[in-house]
Amino acid sequence: MVLLRRRDEDVFPDPGRFDIFRGNAGPTWPSGGGAHFCIGAAIGRQMIQAGLREIYTRMPDMTLAGEPEIQINNFMHGVHAMPVRWSR
Repeated sequence: MVLLRRRDEDVFPDPGRFDIFRGNAGPTWPSGGGAHFCIGAAIGRQMIQAGLREIYTRMPDMTLAGEPEIQINNFMHGVHAMPVRWSR
């Protein structure tokens, strides 16, 4: 992946102007995948899996009590909140 400099005068006709529709911008922020993928992603997935396993083991009758609140932004995509119900 080749990262372009966002204000390169040789690449952009008006490099100082903010334009989210600039056709030839390409990737300018190293994130998402490839060499710049989060180094802690694998351990984060394992921690979530272990935590959910513990919760389900201790509360096997847990059920969804409403619609989950989805979070989608530039940094995270996933469930922000999920209401659940269980018995004591």
